Amino acid sequence: MLRFLTAGESHGPALTVIIDGLPAGIPLTEEWIARDLARRQWGYGRGARQQIEKDRAVIEGGVRFGETLGSPIALRIENKDWANWTTKMSPTPVEEEIPPVTRVRPGHADLPGAIKYQHQDIRNVLERASARETAARVAAGAVARRFLDEFGVSVRSHTVAIGGVQNTAVIDGDERTIDWATAEELAFASILEDGIPIRLTGEDVERGTFSQRHAVFHDVETGERYTPLQAIPQARASFEIHNSPLTELATIGFEFGYNVQEPGRLVVWEAQY
Repeated sequence: MLRFLTAGESHGPALTVIIDGLPAGIPLTEEWIARDLARRQWGYGRGARQQIEKDRAVIEGGVRFGETLGSPIALRIENKDWANWTTKMSPTPVEEEIPPVTRVRPGHADLPGAIKYQHQDIRNVLERASARETAARVAAGAVARRFLDEFGVSVRSHTVAIGGVQNTAVIDGDERTIDWATAEELAFASILEDGIPIRLTGEDVERGTFSQRHAVFHDVETGERYTPLQAIPQARASFEIHNSPLTELATIGFEFGYNVQEPGRLVVWEAQY
């Protein structure tokens, strides 16, 4: 049975993951794990953390000459942002007074964690209950994928439903339908064929948080980007799509001004909620 255990804080020196139960003799390299860590960083969040970190899992145990030994595997992922938090997140006592975090975030583990461990500083909880910890989980998952690869098993994902909203692209018997994302792509293609340029921006528009449009594809091996709407031969106008680093209010102001100067262009901004 495969088991894993992660350790480390979001702004601490590093994240650590221990994977136990992998047989000996399985080929495993840091490059294999790096592919999935790179895929994780394609997401787009409100903060700049993804731009600060360049995740790389260093194998510190359980592998020799590119093959597993059968003993537990230790991986370490450096937190580059640690350089900005050496005092606030120091493992050793500091003389400087660090103001505690006392405001809990709704929907997070802050309150139950503070109650369970009797912390007066919420940072002791939120540093662990952080999305940053998923980097260690992705590294563990990459090792598991490498094991499955030995048996010709690949892992794929597909969104069937979100709450009560079904993905209508799923084939139901003989009935074949298309989802909203596909319909949107066809509409954009028709507009481009009519010679009207399109500009689409937002926090995560390339992937499409809600419609899963996948307007931009990334080669996991080379990092090369491919945008189908920029390659259709019938298009008589340009198609721009950008994951915007601006805040929502700044984006509204910028895109509104852009559209005023370019009235012949379809300018679309996709909000995040």
